[in-house]
Parts: sequence; structure tokens; C-alpha cells
Amino acid sequence: MIPTDAGTPIAEQLMDFNLYFLIILCGIFIEKYLLTISGYIAFNFLIPIACIFAILYVLLKNQKAGAIAGKLCAFSMVLLLVVPMSVQLSELIDQTYQISLEQNIEDTEELIEDSTEFSEENVQEGSN
Repeated sequence: MIPTDAGTPIAEQLMDFNLYFLIILCGIFIEKYLLTISGYIAFNFLIPIACIFAILYVLLKNQKAGAIAGKLCAFSMVLLLVVPMSVQLSELIDQTYQISLEQNIEDTEELIEDSTEFSEENVQEGSN
């Protein structure tokens, strides 16, 4: 049906995209694992280090230690809130597209009904 060389350029182009798909897939897996271990990192490393700096701030009145403690604590909170916020954002996006999808389905159903009514009218007029 199709000559043998007709699909070769498309296949070569897809082979070129294969590297980009692999890079994107690796990025997704790395993001998944980083999000998974973010709570572990925050509670086992960052918050205890922030507490140590807070103790140093209280005992030595060192402003730099207080600033580091505050920044580490804030960074830990950001790491902990990334997962719930990303889930909430993805649900919001999904809900937005679901509403759009439902509207498109309704519009399509109305067009189908209109076209069948129009076809039925044409058939009836043709038989008269």
C-alpha cells in the first residue's frame, strides 16, 4: 500500500525525539523521588540543624545563627508543603479541564442531535 521508504523520515524523526523523551522521563522520576524523600530530609536533617542554630542563637546571642536557623526552618516548611500544594494545584487544573471537557461533550451532543433532526427533515421532504 505505502512504499517502503515513505515511513523512513517519520521513523528517523521519532528516533531523534527518543533522546528528549528519555530526558523528560528521567526528570519526572527524579522529581518523584525528590518529592518522596523531602519529608525525610526536612525532619531528619534540616529541622535538627535549625534547632542547633537556634540554640546557638539563644546561648551566644549570635545574630547570624538566628538568621540561619530561621532560613533552614522556612526551607523545611517549603519542602513539606510542596507535595500538598502540588496535589491541590493538579486537582484544580484537572477540575478546570474536566469542566471544559464536559462543555465540549455537551456541545458535541447538541450538534449530533441537530444534525440528525436536519437529516430526518431532509429525508421526509425528499419522500414527499
